Amino acid sequence: SWSDWRGYGSVDVAKMTDPSYRGDSASRAVQITRSLNFRGMDGDSKADGSHKSVEVTDSQGNSVKDLPYLKGKERESIQFQVNADGTPAHELGGTLHGYTSARTTPAKEGQSDADKDAHLVVENSSTSRETLIADNGDRSTRTTTLATDYDTYGQATSVLDTAGDDVRCTKTSYDRSAATVDSWTLAFPYRIRNYSGTCDDPKSLITGKDQYYDGSTELGA
Repeated sequence: SWSDWRGYGSVDVAKMTDPSYRGDSASRAVQITRSLNFRGMDGDSKADGSHKSVEVTDSQGNSVKDLPYLKGKERESIQFQVNADGTPAHELGGTLHGYTSARTTPAKEGQSDADKDAHLVVENSSTSRETLIADNGDRSTRTTTLATDYDTYGQATSVLDTAGDDVRCTKTSYDRSAATVDSWTLAFPYRIRNYSGTCDDPKSLITGKDQYYDGSTELGA
């Protein structure tokens, strides 16, 4: 039997009017936010003992595995302007989210269990779209992306921010000495650099910051 309820794959939330304010006879939807969610159904067992292959497909046609450790995570959020009858008229904007496991701790040492292993889940990519409406009513889309790398402690080490031709990278360094790890002071960076260009090929330094802790005069200590 199956008793692990994984929720709904897609959920619509409507923003409603106030009929008393507008003089309408009843409230109606003016905007809808549609959420597409992971449910962690990939690998789910069938009655014959085999396993399902399940993917989540977003509005842009991208399909990704519905991995067990992603259950409950949002894959996409879209906002729609709606017609008077409540049907979507056009997209106002939306965001796609991508995730990865920065660190995996097996439930049993030396074994892998997709449902029971512990994962440090982090968002490693996002693509945001915004609908722009010109004075003549023409619509276009502005897209921005973030791509993030993490260390095995789930701390961001580089973030690539792309908005058209404007490409910037932020690199962050942490002390990973035994003393730092033992004291769990893992989220305190000692160096932050923001560059123009990609993280693989930075062009010029925009801003830089070095941080010292607990009265230390040694960077990274």
